[in-house]
Amino acid sequence: MLMLSVKEIKQLKRTVVWEDTKIQPLFRALSDPNRCRILRLLIKSGKRVFSVSDIAKLLAISIPTASQHLSILEGGGALRRKKIKQQVSYEIRDNDPLIKSIISIIKSSKH
Repeated sequence: MLMLSVKEIKQLKRTVVWEDTKIQPLFRALSDPNRCRILRLLIKSGKRVFSVSDIAKLLAISIPTASQHLSILEGGGALRRKKIKQQVSYEIRDNDPLIKSIISIIKSSKH
């Protein structure tokens, strides 16, 4: 029987902790269909930054609802908030490896 070394066990424990802190909040944020639509829209549009009001108009939802969804996506690590003068906008955190993977999957999908 092959057993893990102490070093391998420590490394795997660190990996699991990292995954728990990165993957769970992102998947929780993406568990809502509107938030998935928002992320897909941001990825497929090619536009770098969207305002809260743009998202609300595109998805036919209220500005407060769009703002709440965007805030949850930001908390999950998918987006970053940008304030330009009085307007709050969001962009994809495309420098994160996990988000890069999701972007790749969404860009390659036909829908």
